Amino acid sequence: LQVSTAPVSTVDPCSVRELQLCVHADTTTVTHMALLSVLMVTGFTPDQVQLRKISHPQIKKWEEEDDQITFYLTEVSSLPICFTMLLNRKFKVEDPLPAEVTVIDYYHPEVSNSKSYSMECSYVTPLEDPEMLSDSPVNNDDRFSNFHNVDFDLHTPEGVEGPRPVYACPPNSTLLNCKP
Repeated sequence: LQVSTAPVSTVDPCSVRELQLCVHADTTTVTHMALLSVLMVTGFTPDQVQLRKISHPQIKKWEEEDDQITFYLTEVSSLPICFTMLLNRKFKVEDPLPAEVTVIDYYHPEVSNSKSYSMECSYVTPLEDPEMLSDSPVNNDDRFSNFHNVDFDLHTPEGVEGPRPVYACPPNSTLLNCKP
């Protein structure tokens, strides 16, 4: 079992993360039906659109329950089954604990392997307040010379506003009481 994470974005490396998973048997024997259980790091959720697009001949189906995704693998052999999941940060958590990925032989649960993974994020520090270039006040008179300050309610015209509807009679219509 191999598990690794990587940022997707360089602007905000913690907003979306890739979780790369590879499963293979250490021996030449083939394990029929295995469960790959992926727990989420606190604050992260799987990207639902990308999760539905995961396609591998050995992945029979997957289920989601709370903060865990379980993949049903048809078999695990010495050939690796590798795929990537996208995880979206739902909310920020200070120092989240690592989560665990476990692969279990469905018919022999005593045969299992677990690895933990974490989201090591390097948060970008927010920009400081910009320094003022000048202490002199800005003269707004030039920019707003064609605006007028109105201290009273403007008159609202009465009647229908906008273009009036135009009705046209269909040609040769006798059913409608329409006069051209």
